[in-house]
Amino acid sequence: MMYFYSMKKYRNTLYFKLKTELRRPLLLLITVLISFCAYSQTGLPADTVLPKKVLSTFTKMYPQGNTDDWMVSGDTFTITYFTENQWFEVMIGRGGNWIGTSEITDYDRLPEAVRKSFNQSGYANNEIFIVKFEEKQGPKKKIKIRNWLIYTDDGHGNEVILKFDENGNPLP
Repeated sequence: MMYFYSMKKYRNTLYFKLKTELRRPLLLLITVLISFCAYSQTGLPADTVLPKKVLSTFTKMYPQGNTDDWMVSGDTFTITYFTENQWFEVMIGRGGNWIGTSEITDYDRLPEAVRKSFNQSGYANNEIFIVKFEEKQGPKKKIKIRNWLIYTDDGHGNEVILKFDENGNPLP
């Protein structure tokens, strides 16, 4: 009988009520709070779809490209796409203005002046990792700035990026 009486007492305690009657609502509340805290720290992505102006500019300039892989940083959208043997990275402003394009290419496609400047540099005998062609809008809209970047190393395992204009002049 004593056991039954103590169980009755136990059933009236807050602990027992929490353990039985309020278990589901309490778990639900805890789950909602944890989800809210996680959401408030990360938030939803600001841009989950490319703006129409950005998409329009991209499809006009690169009809063969696709917009599956893209990211946004501030007001600049960077769209990356691949063709058979080429890799492109296109940067377009939020308003649809083209900012620049980068293309990974082969050493053989370097202009002769750039190849000559590279061969005269102290890095001519080092391994070349990437050759990249960049085209950006110049100070006047109709002028495009074209640069060539050669990614190599300094012989000690540190990456070096050599930058040349299309005439082979080294750039900082």
